[in-house]
Amino acid sequence: MNGSVIYDLTAAVDFSHPGRTGKVLAKVIFEKDVSKWIDRDDLYVTPDSRLEIHVSAAHNRKSSKTIKKFKKYLAAHEIRRSYKKEIWDYVNTHNMSVTGSSGGYIGLGIQPAPVTSVLEFRQQLISEVMAGITVSIL
Repeated sequence: MNGSVIYDLTAAVDFSHPGRTGKVLAKVIFEKDVSKWIDRDDLYVTPDSRLEIHVSAAHNRKSSKTIKKFKKYLAAHEIRRSYKKEIWDYVNTHNMSVTGSSGGYIGLGIQPAPVTSVLEFRQQLISEVMAGITVSIL
């Protein structure tokens, strides 16, 4: 890893619309950083830096809700949408099911984890990405 990338949201960020702010934050972080971590061919997640998101405790309720929305949008809208074809191709190639009746491995990180379905596959991909992101309320 090449150090940390810090998104300092402690000032000049409008937390009055947590859903909108979380969505924009997810889109920016995905496009600028997270998309570079995922190899489209093998679906390996290899972060080149640690992401840190700093938010102010002054907006505790709103900033907490924004971060919750950010995580939801990053997982559901950015990762799942952007890698939908690759995930399905991998699952079909490895004879996995949608619900989880056959086994397989995915290539995430150093140690592949056994998965049996597209749902588990997507969740593991999302978990690997989220492991590279730290949120701090200052």
